Amino acid sequence: MRYLHGVFRAVAAVSILMLPMRTGAETDFAAVERGETSRIAHASARRALVLRERRAYYGPLIQEAARAQGVRVDLVHAIIEVESAYRADAVSKAGAIGLMQLMPATARRYGVDDSSVPRQNLAGGTAYLRDLHALYEGNLPLVLAAYNAGEEAVARHGGRVPPYAETRDYVRRVVRILRRRSPILAISRELPSRAPLAPEGIPAWTR
Repeated sequence: MRYLHGVFRAVAAVSILMLPMRTGAETDFAAVERGETSRIAHASARRALVLRERRAYYGPLIQEAARAQGVRVDLVHAIIEVESAYRADAVSKAGAIGLMQLMPATARRYGVDDSSVPRQNLAGGTAYLRDLHALYEGNLPLVLAAYNAGEEAVARHGGRVPPYAETRDYVRRVVRILRRRSPILAISRELPSRAPLAPEGIPAWTR
């Protein structure tokens, strides 16, 4: 009898586990999911607001530096958004510093004493962009790839965008920002590419 009693209890326990979840519990889970979704949306909106504020704050300096070097203001903005999210105190694991994430060697090359100083950082970064634009004859993907991975990496891969996941992702992100803020045909005319092209003149793999 004790054995049968134990069996009945086990069957009853399994039956309870198999019962449909009560409506109240479902509602609780749904509320948690809604709360998490709302929290994520709020955080995303907050990040976007902070980014706009930083963009506006540094806008005049960025415009001044870009025009002094004859490079596109919107391109400098796009690079800064991806590189540092407009943080002058940003430091990467590789040692890149400031708004345009200058590596120490690049900073020295362009006479930048302190890359954490926005005006100096922008002067060095835009001068580097100017030289890359001249080197690659305005080929946007190569300019961006070299800015991210270095001219040597582009040269090692036959004058093409290196097949590094990080570099290709970097090029995609900058191009997407430019697409949002600039006329696509203007990008196509000013910055042609020898890479496989999408109809509007931007490499298909950047989509």
